[in-house]
Amino acid sequence: MHRGSSTIAGYAEPLPFLPVVMMDWAPFKGTNDIIQDNSLLGGKMATNHLIACGYRKITCIAGPQNKTTARHRLDGYRNAMRRASLPVPLGYEEYTATLNLKAWLTRYASTADAE
Repeated sequence: MHRGSSTIAGYAEPLPFLPVVMMDWAPFKGTNDIIQDNSLLGGKMATNHLIACGYRKITCIAGPQNKTTARHRLDGYRNAMRRASLPVPLGYEEYTATLNLKAWLTRYASTADAE
């Protein structure tokens, strides 16, 4: 179960009349709709867009790899980079559950400026 889902479930479970639509996963059992995207294609399309814009050093913040959608997003990124014959520098793939985005961006922005 996704971290924090008990909070979401706590709001929706007592309100069975409330229509709920979840994205990619549902934190509780019940009658609700789930929208699932094509994360493999999304990762590939996003990366290809950046390549088409002239970027060559592209990072991927995919999310925890115990989530299917996060794995597919990373695979789409890797496929696009490989197809464009672009290297993925060490550290340019991020898939931890506890990313400190500000520290991460600061670290890689200074690395990109130096190169």
